[in-house]
Amino acid sequence: THVFVRVDGVKGSLQNPYEGPYQIIKRENKTYVIRFKGKDITISIDRLKPAYILDNRLDTETYQTPRTAQSDTDTQAPRPGTEKEITCRQQQIRTRSGRTVRFPDRLQVGLQKCT
Repeated sequence: THVFVRVDGVKGSLQNPYEGPYQIIKRENKTYVIRFKGKDITISIDRLKPAYILDNRLDTETYQTPRTAQSDTDTQAPRPGTEKEITCRQQQIRTRSGRTVRFPDRLQVGLQKCT
C-alpha cells in the first residue's frame, strides 16, 4: 500500500537514496500512480521500492490476558534481602557461551556492589 521513490540525480553525502513512504493510488502494468506531496503522479515501477509499515494501532482487547484470582502470596510483603539478591543477579552478565562478565571496578562508579 506504500512505496519509497528513488531520488534520481546527484546526491550529496549522507542523503537518503529514497523518499517516502508514499501511498499507492493505482497500479498499472509498468507504472504506479502515487500520492506525492498532495498530488497524484505516475512513476515507473523501476524507481519504486516497497515500504513495509508496521501498524502502530494495537487492539488492546485482543492482547489482554485473562485475569486470575490473586493468591495470598502475591499480597504478602517480600522477604528482607530478596530485593538485593534480585538486583545482584540482574547485574551478573553472561555471554552466550555461559561465561560471567565482570567489568573493572573503575568502570563501575556509582553502581551497587554485589557481595
